[in-house]
Amino acid sequence: INALTDTVVGDNIVADPAPPGGFWDFDYPRIYPPSPCVDGGTALGAGNLISGNVKTMPVGVWDGGVGITVSGDDAVVIEGNLIGTDVSGTVDLGNGSTGVVILDTSQNTIGGTSPEARNVISGNDLNGVSINTGASVSNTVVLGNRIGTDATGTLPVPNASAGVQIQSGTGVTIGGTNAGASNVIAFNGGAGVTV
Repeated sequence: INALTDTVVGDNIVADPAPPGGFWDFDYPRIYPPSPCVDGGTALGAGNLISGNVKTMPVGVWDGGVGITVSGDDAVVIEGNLIGTDVSGTVDLGNGSTGVVILDTSQNTIGGTSPEARNVISGNDLNGVSINTGASVSNTVVLGNRIGTDATGTLPVPNASAGVQIQSGTGVTIGGTNAGASNVIAFNGGAGVTV
């Protein structure tokens, strides 16, 4: 996809049970080339609600339930979304795995310095954000987000494990020195940031 805005993603948002022996919406949306791509946006109503994607794959088949997976696409911007909460940004409707996975890509931005660019990445059943970019790519930035909190940044809506997990990669930046670049990463079940 090149752009995803003003969309509700996740069949389990109202806690519908999975069909017997079935599954739905694992790792959705999955972003592939071409790039650049914007998921969400700062305009009024551009953000997406990406929550309740369930992990009901048979054991050993695949670990589904990721909110957003970015794979093989550079320069993706993920901004203005609610990933793992309800539309108010205060209630846990977490995805069945990690909220955002960045896999083998570079120059991606999660969040931004304006309040409109902020993502709420909370309530997910594994990590808030997982970055596994590999040594050959770099420059992913996570800034201005609420990770493990509600939309205000003050109340807990924890991700079950780390707020941000950096498995590999170079030039990964969490936060920044510019106004609005700091993330609020709190209340998660594991470390705020793990490297």
